[in-house]
Amino acid sequence: MPKEDAEFLDYIDGIKRKEQEKEEWERTLQWKKEWRETTYAGMLIALVERTGTAKFFEAIASSLEGGEDRASFYAIKIIYRVGMITSCIMFVFILGYVFKMLFGDEIVIEQEV
Repeated sequence: MPKEDAEFLDYIDGIKRKEQEKEEWERTLQWKKEWRETTYAGMLIALVERTGTAKFFEAIASSLEGGEDRASFYAIKIIYRVGMITSCIMFVFILGYVFKMLFGDEIVIEQEV
């Protein structure tokens, strides 16, 4: 009889533990939803998921799971660096174009003699 009572108590403890885990999971989902609605990073992630590119980024992340020893890590690192350099160069060109629109094509210095 005591063995059956112990098994029953273990069963009840298991049910309570599952209910607590479910409540913690629901609380986590609520915090995640609130984070997505109130922060810029959360809004950006929601935008990525709405556009359908989340699977693409998940595939990139899964290819990097092997660490720095994998070729895909180095390829993505190189692509990232090239992209950053290209974006910096484009920023300088755009900034120059804006200044050109504001101040004109050439600067003329006139001196009176």
